[in-house]
Amino acid sequence: MFSQLIEEFKNILQYLNLIFRKYDPPSVILHRCGGSGCCLNKNERCIHSKHEKLYLEIAYLPDPDYMKKTYLVATNHTACECVAKNV
Repeated sequence: MFSQLIEEFKNILQYLNLIFRKYDPPSVILHRCGGSGCCLNKNERCIHSKHEKLYLEIAYLPDPDYMKKTYLVATNHTACECVAKNV
């Protein structure tokens, strides 16, 4: 029981370490069609009709004296269209 609590505590600390790290850039703007309000008809929903893959280089500071880089792939919506909700 105690060892299980220790493992859970370690997982929580690792998660908090990821959240409170300093990242550069601190944020990236991605466009999303869903929920954007592009459809005026309530029986339609907004979906992406075109997208692009973005390859992002992110730097982060695991500790104050050391910077590390990692790479992420993100999808950016570049065009939206309305389709019927039942599709």
